[in-house]
Amino acid sequence: DIVYVRQNKEAGWQLSQLPAVEGALVSLRPDDGAILALSGGFNFFASKFNRATQARRQPGSNIKPFIYSAALDNGFSPASMISGAPVVVKDNSLGSAWRPENYSRKFFGLTRMREALKRSLNLVSIRLLRSIGVEKARKHLQKFGFKAEYLPQNLSLALGTASLLPIEVARAYAVFANGGFLIAPYFVDRIEDSAHNIIFQADPLTSCRLCPTPVELVPDVKYEENISDFSDKGSPVTSGLEINPVENNSSTLSAQQTENQKVPDHAPWAISRENAFLMKSMLQEVIRSGTGRKAKSLGRSDIAGKTGTTNEQQDAWFSGFGPGVETTVYIGFDTPAPMGRREVGGRAALPVWIDYMRVALDGVPEKLIDIPVGIVPAYIDKKTGKRVSEDRPGAMLEYFMAGQEPESNKNPVGNPLYPEGKTDEELPEDIL
Repeated sequence: DIVYVRQNKEAGWQLSQLPAVEGALVSLRPDDGAILALSGGFNFFASKFNRATQARRQPGSNIKPFIYSAALDNGFSPASMISGAPVVVKDNSLGSAWRPENYSRKFFGLTRMREALKRSLNLVSIRLLRSIGVEKARKHLQKFGFKAEYLPQNLSLALGTASLLPIEVARAYAVFANGGFLIAPYFVDRIEDSAHNIIFQADPLTSCRLCPTPVELVPDVKYEENISDFSDKGSPVTSGLEINPVENNSSTLSAQQTENQKVPDHAPWAISRENAFLMKSMLQEVIRSGTGRKAKSLGRSDIAGKTGTTNEQQDAWFSGFGPGVETTVYIGFDTPAPMGRREVGGRAALPVWIDYMRVALDGVPEKLIDIPVGIVPAYIDKKTGKRVSEDRPGAMLEYFMAGQEPESNKNPVGNPLYPEGKTDEELPEDIL
């Protein structure tokens, strides 16, 4: 017989129980896809099943950043105001009437897009997807390497009802981390024979810091208040973005300089550098004061990520990245079943991510976000989102794709439906 023991706080040993819940961890290098660490479960020999590469599970809110990325390419900005009011969806594929709700079972008024991702508000994500169009969003998600046959063709896509592998999710989040490139994960870097002769050397396609964003990836849609037929989309406004701007010198290189540096072949573009920048900044907000705020225990300002939880807490996720490393953690039963009411992504998966990243980022200096040349800052009024002067009381800084900056503020009006100043303790965890 095999006895399982674990070490206690007194440095002694005590009997323990084999866990019934399983999980997976995938960690890779965002710039080239090199697998840094991979765990497919508690004990491979017990099931011969690698959950990191074989277990398709629903990602829940872990998929929301990709919906938001699609929104950025379709006229929205981190400042856009989206209604969080109740919605009833009539879709034959979802039943006679679908009434989605937030985890807190509370409804919010107009909510900034950055704030909505931070709080993981389900109804905002549904309205974003409805405004973009399901098919257009599915095509956008396929740019991140997700396969079309595993993406639902209805609005439930916004809440993470796709079927994804942890390694696919890790690859997709690497796009945000590396500036917009779709890398291919690989396991073997080099093979040598007994005489140390190299008989195999990996040659992965990498991201490219010197490459300007291709023209076809730059959105030509300027934000308009009536960009879609859905009147509940709202109008632009923003929250403050507390980051230190840094010049991205590589983005401003002339064509001749780029040619002279002989840039090697690179991984294909998935999204624009500007889109990746805005998504990274919003995902940093998730850790700074949102559903991933437990990761602040790492004491770093350069990490970003997103929680994910499915219905009845059957699957819990956390995906995030720091300098040079992206890590995705999945927790759940092999046969889908509730793990417990409080076993959400921020409680079940995030602690694993934190423990791993504490070691992975040990000794790695903090790195500020490089601001692409296609991004412009603007000071706005916190309540209206209209442009104001820097010295105006309540003014805050937000970033926009060039051409999508908000208009000037003429008639400041508050939003009584969405009170400001809630504490971290009042932030809801996401359910889907």
